Amino acid sequence: MGHGLAAARSADCPGGRRQYPVVGLPPYAASFHGLLDRALPPEQIRTLSGVLDGHRAKGIDFHALRTRQAGARSFISLHVLVPAEWTVAQGHNLAHEVETDIRAALPNATVLTHVEPLGYPESYRDMDLDA
Repeated sequence: MGHGLAAARSADCPGGRRQYPVVGLPPYAASFHGLLDRALPPEQIRTLSGVLDGHRAKGIDFHALRTRQAGARSFISLHVLVPAEWTVAQGHNLAHEVETDIRAALPNATVLTHVEPLGYPESYRDMDLDA
């Protein structure tokens, strides 16, 4: 199949033919991508990793990172592992800081965090989707 314009019959076009810039695909075909969920693109994953690395330098860790994109909206879910001796309030405050930093770097992101204690075996059992 060659490159160029593809033509298709159309009653609303003069001459009954409309040309599409994508070979063999009508103009709405590209918009189907916006209807499908998919992982964030690599450049956004790199941006997200940079944000998380900044917090890792403070002794915090992360796992169970999941991303998806639906249309213009991004969704990020991750577990935030904090020192076990921290209070609930400390963990909660740090989770909000992480969420705020991610949203600043990726403005159309909805971020969901779950706080867990570092070093506890239970904290690592739910890293997979089926856990």
